Amino acid sequence: MEDNIWEINQRGKEEYLSFEQRVLDALIAADQKIIDDLSAKFEGINSANDKILNSMQEQIDLER
Repeated sequence: MEDNIWEINQRGKEEYLSFEQRVLDALIAADQKIIDDLSAKFEGINSANDKILNSMQEQIDLER
């Protein structure tokens, strides 16, 4: 009887830990998606800024 209780207790712990890991993995995946989306936006902004600065530099060079 005690063995059955211990086995059930262990199974419950393992299932809880498994569930906890799945929740953690889902949260990490969601955060990673946010990071990836923001990184893509940052790269786009950075690229646009580079184009603007290069264009301004070309205009300055033409004025000289």
